[in-house]
Amino acid sequence: LIMTDRSCDGCNMCCYIPGINEPTLQKKEWVMCQNCDVGVGCKIYEDRPTPCRTFECSWIKGETPVEWKPDKVGFFATIEPQGRIEKVMTLFADPKMLRQVEGTLKEWKYKDDDGDVWRYAIRYNDNPNQIAEFTNGIMRFVEREI
Repeated sequence: LIMTDRSCDGCNMCCYIPGINEPTLQKKEWVMCQNCDVGVGCKIYEDRPTPCRTFECSWIKGETPVEWKPDKVGFFATIEPQGRIEKVMTLFADPKMLRQVEGTLKEWKYKDDDGDVWRYAIRYNDNPNQIAEFTNGIMRFVEREI
């Protein structure tokens, strides 16, 4: 675990993008949580459901560049288990900010400490079969079968 001095500081992307299906909270993906005080944080923080308690923000953990603060770039990232051939990062993006996401990825050309370039799978709605892929500076939309 990388320790950072990063804080949410008004970011609420984790309250907006993931869906929650718990007895105490039902929330669809890409809908702001009813318990979110936008720009402030969770109104039920001490009693928040398990998915909220266990959510780990890659930006807070220092796994993504400091400039990739989710509320500034329109997405948050999760690092996928890595294979030997390629490294994949899934981005959960605000659909209204896809062009900004594409611009951010083109600008950063993210490489890890080994110099390996990452491939990005971008989720932008509640249909897991519709994704955008960003590789080699190009974003394309695909319909996949799961």
